Amino acid sequence: MDDERVNVPNGGVKALKSPRPLIVLLLLLTAASVVQAQSPPMVDGDADGVPDEIDLCPYTPPGTPVDSTGCPLAANSDADGDGVPDDRDDCPYTPHGARVDVHGCAIDTDFDGVPDGIDRCPSTPFGERVDENGCARGETAQQNLPASRIAPAFRPAPAPMPTPVPTTTNPAQSPSPKPIAPPIAP
Repeated sequence: MDDERVNVPNGGVKALKSPRPLIVLLLLLTAASVVQAQSPPMVDGDADGVPDEIDLCPYTPPGTPVDSTGCPLAANSDADGDGVPDDRDDCPYTPHGARVDVHGCAIDTDFDGVPDGIDRCPSTPFGERVDENGCARGETAQQNLPASRIAPAFRPAPAPMPTPVPTTTNPAQSPSPKPIAPPIAP
């Protein structure tokens, strides 16, 4: 029986609707909120921007550039081949052959729009129109290109060479060995 009858003052009887549908609705809403509360929020424990549930390297150090799987970018990767690793390259799309600074950005010493290393006329006067080789009308293109794409002013200094040890094949010219300690008196 879905309806209940209740006595009301003045001797009347009033039919009341059953509270069951309201109770069922409240139970469903409560169950939905419990299920929603149980689903974990997206967590990124190492704060690399990749959620832990798909992070293949969940303990990368803070500030380390990572790929879409959460793993550090290869330290020696250099997509544009300019000699500056991608994780430090501020200009990752420099044209092939362009000389770059330590930040990986093309250098153009004559400001003609053609980067050094590609520019076959690196001393074009300022403001001259140039072709794709960086040469103004009437300029003769130079043929030598630098061996390294990183400009010498920005290239790290090479490691010092060890001092060569003199070698001789004539024992009379050989330096005499120095004693390590004075001889012990008998």
